[in-house]
Amino acid sequence: MSLRCIVKVDSVSDLSVARYAAGMGVSYLGLPLEANKAHMEAFAEIAEWVCGVDWVGEWAGNGKGLSTACEQYALRAIELSFHQIASCAPLPAALKLFLRCSVQENVPSVAALPPASYYILAGRLADYRRQKAAIEVFCQHQSVLLAWTGDAHALDEALSWGVKGFTLRGQAEERPGWTHYDRLAEVLERLEIDE
Repeated sequence: MSLRCIVKVDSVSDLSVARYAAGMGVSYLGLPLEANKAHMEAFAEIAEWVCGVDWVGEWAGNGKGLSTACEQYALRAIELSFHQIASCAPLPAALKLFLRCSVQENVPSVAALPPASYYILAGRLADYRRQKAAIEVFCQHQSVLLAWTGDAHALDEALSWGVKGFTLRGQAEERPGWTHYDRLAEVLERLEIDE
């Protein structure tokens, strides 16, 4: 299956969601980073069963320990918020940066942001529509993903603004092997390339 844009599934913490998302053709899987051995071992087990996607470490803390976590997990990409980046030591040049910014008030100025591989604009569909003109300008200069919580029918509208794709929230397993993919499936099927 191929998707017509870039998709990152956030907060993947179990094999079922990782395999489903990878099988549906997503580009990136987000991994909430924790600096403990048990979590790293669980990630290693999941990662060896999943291919064709890149993992993006989702860092929740300040900059302390970030470089070590990236090395321990052997990540090629990291996601940080606009506020976190200020407290981080310089990141390795080979590491892709996904920078998350809120659009609830305003789309940030391109000049006010550090360089990143992707900028994730986080808000609701109403926020995106209200900020449409600013998002279109931002997309002319940067690679933008929208953190999508809206209706799957509005995806085409958002793509027409020039965004490169979307981030979607992964769904937690209710118990091992038992996950409902309804919300995720609806969006991914809407983004599927018709062959």
